[in-house]
Amino acid sequence: MQSATYTGLPRVHICFFTAVQNAAALRSRLIAAAGIDGTHGDVEREAVNFAFVDAASIVSHLHLRTAIYQALLAHSRGSLRTKTVHSEILFALNPSNNITEAIKRFGINDKTQALILVRVGNVDETVDGRAAGTLDDNAVFDRMKSLVQGRPINLEEGIEHATDWDMVKKIYKLPQISALRTCIQEVVVSSVAMKSVMS
Repeated sequence: MQSATYTGLPRVHICFFTAVQNAAALRSRLIAAAGIDGTHGDVEREAVNFAFVDAASIVSHLHLRTAIYQALLAHSRGSLRTKTVHSEILFALNPSNNITEAIKRFGINDKTQALILVRVGNVDETVDGRAAGTLDDNAVFDRMKSLVQGRPINLEEGIEHATDWDMVKKIYKLPQISALRTCIQEVVVSSVAMKSVMS
């Protein structure tokens, strides 16, 4: 697992899982949690309070981090287009402004085999522009491992082997011809970085 701190913004935890065995069950649990009322619902929503990103749609570490940063900025400005900062990460990844499409393209699905979990800390976990560190890294990692039946591996290594380049070209409407992956990465990252300016 990796943890990142952005000045004046909440701490972020990211973990890549490969050989995921319970994607369908996780997706069902996420959907069910949204509809449970009362204290039990609150507990269940907190248990799955992560961004679940299908790694096949991610082209680089920078691609993911750019979307996370855009979501954090939207959250800090009170301008989220989705219900939570975690769903905002999926929205930031999507080239269009269709939230349902973003979840379908970038979120977990029944066939997900490589999964990235992202946990954004609470806003009150920042003090004087720095992360207060109230989210214990080991506790977050333990929660991630308890959710996902898969093997945690290095983020960069995982992304390198998981990307479905044909799917990425389709999502971002890039020509279906041979192109240097570095060029595709630059176009995709720029698309995510510019989305908030363009919309």
